[in-house]
Amino acid sequence: MIGGDISMIERAKIENGILGLDLSKIIIFGDSFTEGYSPDGNVISWGNRLIPYLECEKSHVYGEGGVGFTHMSSSSRRTAIQAWNNHKGEISWLDEATTVFVMLGWNDNDQDYGDSFMDAVETFFNQVLSDCPNASVVYLFNPGLVPPKKQIIRKIYDAVMIYAKQKVVFWDSWSWMVFNESCFSSDNVHPNSSGQTTIARNVYRKLLGGDIETSAVCNISDVNGFTFNLERNGKMVNIYASGTVNAIRANAIGHFPGYFTPWKKSAGPVLRWSFPVMLGTGKIGLLDMGGSNGNSVYILQTDDYISDSFQITSSVDLLEFLG
Repeated sequence: MIGGDISMIERAKIENGILGLDLSKIIIFGDSFTEGYSPDGNVISWGNRLIPYLECEKSHVYGEGGVGFTHMSSSSRRTAIQAWNNHKGEISWLDEATTVFVMLGWNDNDQDYGDSFMDAVETFFNQVLSDCPNASVVYLFNPGLVPPKKQIIRKIYDAVMIYAKQKVVFWDSWSWMVFNESCFSSDNVHPNSSGQTTIARNVYRKLLGGDIETSAVCNISDVNGFTFNLERNGKMVNIYASGTVNAIRANAIGHFPGYFTPWKKSAGPVLRWSFPVMLGTGKIGLLDMGGSNGNSVYILQTDDYISDSFQITSSVDLLEFLG
């Protein structure tokens, strides 16, 4: 069971309409997350886990792997709008739908985010709203082990906001499972069974107006003699580090886990952040992520060679931290 006493749904309908949504006839549409794909063997998707607890009269769940707003699936050779148009004939009650959940965006990580991308987002939601004139549309960005580029979240958010008056609701779901390794398959991209359950549970909680649990720990490989830990709480990252630096330029104090690899490629976004650190002698250094692979964490000194201790407790915005 994902949500406890399912009578809560009926009670929420009576008291507040479940955030104003009519859940009597539901369509859930998306990419491989909604399909339930996993390289370790497909699993029941979040949509199919959620539906039994919503007490709806009619429901339909469809996911097509690889599709994005402008990204074309390598298997089906379709974008999201093409997949929607290709499949919608399977739903005989399309114009009766009361709520449509859409989970897309992760596959667009490699796209250009100019006007054409914004237009594609606009065109997709226009099509869904036209086909489902009686429905509210809830948009969710795929929850990832690491977040996508900041640009894509902001561009999609800006585009979706155009439709605020046309019943499109944006749920800030991208951060739901960041750093939570237990929720992902061996490729560190697609949710495993636990991850699909977590998504379904969070959607259920969101519908009931409850809190979303987002706490997780990024398991850092500490360099001998140093301590470096990251704890994620909501959309903030708490940083804890200590040790003694002995270098003219820098000492490595830790390394990020392998699932950060996509963010270390020179052709893509670079994981890099830097902020001042007060060293034990009162001098200022920097906590910096860089190195040849972009995944090492350093204490940088700005003065001559010195042996200096440091202890850091700080919090930074999750998106700022991950670039």
